[in-house]
Amino acid sequence: MKKVSLSWIDSIVGPEGWQFIEDIKERRPSKVCTTGFLFAETDDYITIAHSYTKTQVQGRLMIPKCSIVSGYGKLKEANR
Repeated sequence: MKKVSLSWIDSIVGPEGWQFIEDIKERRPSKVCTTGFLFAETDDYITIAHSYTKTQVQGRLMIPKCSIVSGYGKLKEANR
């Protein structure tokens, strides 16, 4: 597996339960930096594994390609 580093925009989920509209404060999504191993890829997302052995993977993270803001394009160019 190839090692990859990328930055992507994460989604936000509000707190659990009901809230009064006037109590809701604006929040912005976070930019996340991830380094791991490219485990799988489809047209819409990539899957990063944080650790792996010959027969197992641990800590898979699926990231939609539309959320990636840097790093992944450099990987695609290197694989050509």
